[in-house]
Amino acid sequence: MRKTLSFLLTATVLCACGGSNSNSPTDATNAPSAISSECKEFLDGYEKYVDDYIQLLKDYKSNPTDLSLMQRATTMAEDAKTWGDKAAPDCKDASEFMSRQMTIQAKLTKASFSL
Repeated sequence: MRKTLSFLLTATVLCACGGSNSNSPTDATNAPSAISSECKEFLDGYEKYVDDYIQLLKDYKSNPTDLSLMQRATTMAEDAKTWGDKAAPDCKDASEFMSRQMTIQAKLTKASFSL
């Protein structure tokens, strides 16, 4: 069940944060290299969310019969959808934004499969 829960939340987060709604081309000449303070705040919040989820996985591993963990997992799964809507489209074109987002995703994936 833990691996199923991990997979579902990871897939939800990946889908919620992927892709751009922008209709403009995304070649290297159009992509800004630095991120705005709004984008940085988004990434800081998203990383905190991922850290909280990793803690949920650890808590589940140490006490899988704790029913409060299912409520936390449900709430976090609902919150995952909002992360894709929070990022401004210009954030998704910034290479620094994408790099940090991929680092956060890698941390989540590694934690999900190492527990």
